[in-house]
Amino acid sequence: MHHPTSIEQCPLYLYLPPLSLAMKILHLVHQYLPEHVGGTELCTQMLARQQVAAGHEAAVFFPSTQRTSLEPTTEAGVRVYGAPIGQRSGNQVFAQTMRGGGDLLAAWRHVLAREQPDLVHIQHLMGLPPALVGELHGRIPYLVTLHDYWYGCANAQLFTNDGQENCHGPRYFINCGRCALARAGVRQTWLAPAVAPLLAYRQKLLRPILTGAAAVISPTRFVQNMYRQMGFPLPHAAHIPHGIEISPAQLAEAQSQPQPNQLHLVYSGGLAPQKGLHTLVQAFNSLPPRPR
Repeated sequence: MHHPTSIEQCPLYLYLPPLSLAMKILHLVHQYLPEHVGGTELCTQMLARQQVAAGHEAAVFFPSTQRTSLEPTTEAGVRVYGAPIGQRSGNQVFAQTMRGGGDLLAAWRHVLAREQPDLVHIQHLMGLPPALVGELHGRIPYLVTLHDYWYGCANAQLFTNDGQENCHGPRYFINCGRCALARAGVRQTWLAPAVAPLLAYRQKLLRPILTGAAAVISPTRFVQNMYRQMGFPLPHAAHIPHGIEISPAQLAEAQSQPQPNQLHLVYSGGLAPQKGLHTLVQAFNSLPPRPR
């Protein structure tokens, strides 16, 4: 099987019609359904299933807190591998990013050998060792989707734990040290300079993952710009918005309904400060009345 190696060949594979030459795609993600439900997990599931429907082969690899075997299950044609790791604390999830791999790396090697993918799509690496990506270099091309700011922000959201405010990224990593201490429940902010080198080392480990990708997919241009502001060059960036899976029947039903002259606003996401729902509500409430 020919491996796609350029940005022209890689990012748009999701939108291609059924091909006579099917691809084998392996998704790497930090969490997966039904153990965890969130935007990244749902997006990964939707993409994998759509790829199978388009005539490709798709599989998912994730660290599982509930499974006891690496043997895959098959869900809507997608093979799902959950590497058994047991329960982990937040500190253990953070530490796993700094380690060599251990059992997770062994499980990943097993799945790579079994699946022989033509392409790996990295959805999220939180709690996964960078050594997993090291197994791909020079062998298998990979894509990265920037679902959040995790590669440049250990908190993933550019929202500080200590001040509960927006952040523009590392400032000599001192601010990152304060944020990490607050997340760990440590109030001695004067320790931040001592923690800063650890956060700098973390970014040093993760930066090559983006520069080595065949393509980096950004769902919004804002996310893409924030990464560049944090010093990530993103030479192979592609802007591909997320979508919501809607069946033809659902779409036809919605289009058949009368459309009153009213503004309907829908929010889909978690209730967390960094999601900005409070800003959305304030903006909605400030709108002038609309004619009926």
